[in-house]
Amino acid sequence: IPRQLSIIGYDDSPLASRLWPSLTSVRRHTRDTGRTAAAMLIQPDGQAVMQHASVRPHLIVRDSCQPPED
Repeated sequence: IPRQLSIIGYDDSPLASRLWPSLTSVRRHTRDTGRTAAAMLIQPDGQAVMQHASVRPHLIVRDSCQPPED
């Protein structure tokens, strides 16, 4: 790791940066997801309810991912 095999985690736990090699991870934006979900549920009268929303995650690149060896 990482030249022969790259590893990516999900949720970017505090442990991800403390491992060796440090773990590349996807960070979810739970606060933004919650706000978006609440906005979809709580619509003023007369407005259409949103059917779809997207909250983009963020990739935190650390030592567990690198380009492959030649």
